[in-house]
Amino acid sequence: MLDKNSFFIKEIYSWFLKNQRNLPFRNTKNPYKIWIAEIMLQQTRMGSVLNQFENKYAKFIERFPDIQSLAESNLEEVLHYWSGLGYYHRAKNLYITSKILLEKYNGNFPINYKELIELPGIGDYTASAILSIAFDLPYSVFDGNVNRVLFRFFYHTLKPYQITKVKHYAQHLIKELKGKPSIYNQALMEYGALICTPKPKCNLCLISKQCDVFSLSPQEISEIPPRKIKKKQELVFFVYIIKKNNKILIQKSKEGILKNHYFFPYIEVKNFPNSELSLQENKIFLGIIPHSIMHYKIKAYVFITENLKNDLSNLNLDKNENQWIEISKIQNYLYTNFAKKIFRLYILKNKELYFKW
Repeated sequence: MLDKNSFFIKEIYSWFLKNQRNLPFRNTKNPYKIWIAEIMLQQTRMGSVLNQFENKYAKFIERFPDIQSLAESNLEEVLHYWSGLGYYHRAKNLYITSKILLEKYNGNFPINYKELIELPGIGDYTASAILSIAFDLPYSVFDGNVNRVLFRFFYHTLKPYQITKVKHYAQHLIKELKGKPSIYNQALMEYGALICTPKPKCNLCLISKQCDVFSLSPQEISEIPPRKIKKKQELVFFVYIIKKNNKILIQKSKEGILKNHYFFPYIEVKNFPNSELSLQENKIFLGIIPHSIMHYKIKAYVFITENLKNDLSNLNLDKNENQWIEISKIQNYLYTNFAKKIFRLYILKNKELYFKW
């Protein structure tokens, strides 16, 4: 009879071989493609990367099929292909790291953990994914899914909950592995994504009877491991569509949560709604756009105006990179979903405003 560790490894491994999803980055040992996929999926739902309307991963790989093509492109184009995925520092790090890989490693990935994690944007998770999936080296990939599966199944061994303890156990298990680390790591992540989800599907779980939390209710299991609920900070923005001669002003901020992205001139309103009326004079109100960015929940009040002076002096137009862009070309500069939402609102309302100019 297999011990608990061996049973877990064997069953998870076998389950994956029969039930894995057919994902485009699964059928490759190419470290570059694995790297791109893992970075895209960090802090981003699978459905945002691969969905019925668009395969952002495939489009990115088609345009940048290898390290050299990525390194020899320009950042603006990389950001364009990253559009809609959020957390744009990831795309910038991809670009920077591709240049380092091309110049220092001749366009290859170092097969060394310490060298990998020194590259911009590559931490323990990504380094372990590249080394295990591409090169079958025994490094445990540890994400939220893996953490959840292991802590529940080995609850009696791992409690009280400490994420470092679970992580060490994950590495201990992969050292016992007799199969391929590439398959085992993907199996663990897949099991957490499809079966041992935050709200567990214990009725579909093939290893549930050996699981340490099997006797608990689904509600109790859903609280294992304990989850930290981060409340998003609420912000109010006044965003201005400033139009002149069939062109619209956009700016690239040098600071703030929209740093280094083209967006419309805006201000953060600190004491809303008391300041609302004084800021609406001589402007047309288009509507309200809600949006979430990282740890922020934003409510954007969108206005249209031709006034570049007086009450718009606090937009810091002289401190940011400003460009007047023709309306027909402006979408080429808007990478974030937030900016696209604002522009879509403008287009929607533009017919109504046509005779007011």
